[in-house]
Amino acid sequence: MISIGIDVSKLQLDWAAGPEASVERVANHRRGIRALVRRLSQLKPDRIVVESTGGYERPLLQALAEAGLGVVLVNPWRVRRFGEGLGKLAKTDAIDARLLAHFGAVADLKSTPFAWAASASWPTSWPGVVSFSPSSSPRRTALPSHPGWFGARSRA
Repeated sequence: MISIGIDVSKLQLDWAAGPEASVERVANHRRGIRALVRRLSQLKPDRIVVESTGGYERPLLQALAEAGLGVVLVNPWRVRRFGEGLGKLAKTDAIDARLLAHFGAVADLKSTPFAWAASASWPTSWPGVVSFSPSSSPRRTALPSHPGWFGARSRA
């Protein structure tokens, strides 16, 4: 399985074709993205993993969608916890690109082309996003007060 990890920043894209592969860098602008998409099209990856970075990833996602390449947008928090579990505490662009590729290879992620990405309007909810949100975390709640909810009480 070929899993590509792409670390996105405002000015550059660092990518690796596996957890042990060398990391390459392209500029995060139209020409750099075009070159990266051409290269990835040649590799024919099974999965491309990109961290959500608050918008810097959108031109890349659009270009990958137009090329028909499957991509998974992941929450950075989840990938960071994965790295900590592996003992990778350092954080650099190169380490992040390799870690994303590794995460893509072992995690149960669905890689699909974002068909909507080429449209003029960007959705507020991203299909295929693997995410954790504070609202989905477990919370302590008060127990219900109605005795019938706990079954019949024994009578002495």
